[in-house]
Amino acid sequence: MAIIEDWQINDKIESCHGCATRFEDGSDIVSALFEQGEAFIRRDYCSACANPEQLGEAFSQWRAKLSVSKPVKTFVDNEVIFDFFERLQESPEPSKKDFHYVLALMLMRKRLLKFVSIEKDGDNAYMVLRSPRRDKTYRVLERRLSTPEMDALNDEVAKVFAIPAS
Repeated sequence: MAIIEDWQINDKIESCHGCATRFEDGSDIVSALFEQGEAFIRRDYCSACANPEQLGEAFSQWRAKLSVSKPVKTFVDNEVIFDFFERLQESPEPSKKDFHYVLALMLMRKRLLKFVSIEKDGDNAYMVLRSPRRDKTYRVLERRLSTPEMDALNDEVAKVFAIPAS
């Protein structure tokens, strides 16, 4: 099982992955996550390199304006988070199931998903969650995570969706 700490998700955004041009304060960037086995790799692109050729295989992507003079804060575009959550729904990898579970908790906290029930299936328990806005129901595998594992996952979620504040 891959450990989420092994994912290559950089929280420092310095240069374009496509052309290696250093980003400057105020640069428009596109951040994208790519699957690599059981892990995700984050790559950041300038506007010129953010094209279908570079981003065609991206699992998820979002646009932002870089501000190097301000501290990093969590990117909170709910649609990007929800899209990422939905794309992880069918992933069989345990580390991605862990990430899916944490995103479900985040979306519940944001009141974008509502708890419906718990379903048992053999040794597994699933949270049944509903999105009123999307009129859709989701089954999320409950993960038995230790406090250190949950802390590591929360840190990784913050890294995935982090951009310098604009």
